Amino acid sequence: MKVKFLGQCIEAKVEGINEIKLKKTGEKFVFNRPVNAFKANQEGKYYIETLGDIRIKNSNTGGIANIEFIKPNVGDKRVNLVEGSILDGQGNQQYQILGKWDEEVSVIAYETNKMKIIWSKKDVKKFENYFNFNLDTLQLNHLSQDLLLRVAPTDSRFRPDIKAFEQGMYELADEEHKRIFNKEKAKIKMFSDKGHTIEPMWFEP
Repeated sequence: MKVKFLGQCIEAKVEGINEIKLKKTGEKFVFNRPVNAFKANQEGKYYIETLGDIRIKNSNTGGIANIEFIKPNVGDKRVNLVEGSILDGQGNQQYQILGKWDEEVSVIAYETNKMKIIWSKKDVKKFENYFNFNLDTLQLNHLSQDLLLRVAPTDSRFRPDIKAFEQGMYELADEEHKRIFNKEKAKIKMFSDKGHTIEPMWFEP
């Protein structure tokens, strides 16, 4: 991941190519990630602005979906817009993609001009505290009983500051982050004063 601090925002870009395989159909999809910009409005509320292009290719059929996240103009109330097209393996246009990535996305068939909603957001309480993420995204860090028995005790999902941040309690998250940071700093100093070398248990340095 490449991260840039641009003064007014932080941009994060996951580099490289990603691949997903659907178990039911055996289809493989290869795609890239767009740029996510973390910003704050004049009221001090944080939000995410997604920019750039995504190219999704079906490795089995050769079909391609090109999606563009439209950058809004200053003062434009129409934000989070997406546009694109879907082509078959021979390069023929099949569908037009349009909508808003935080509300609803539809496709329009080129031959019939019929529109179909392919995704819509489920309501999330206090969604503004969760950057308009859908329920699937919000549950990515959820630790089930099965995972609790498998993950290492040092897994970052156990950190209280992260848990507080996920629940929208930003002040508590900030306090916990500072507490953990100071605790780690004090422990490192203690080991250093005693001349002990800290070696990671799970990974080689």
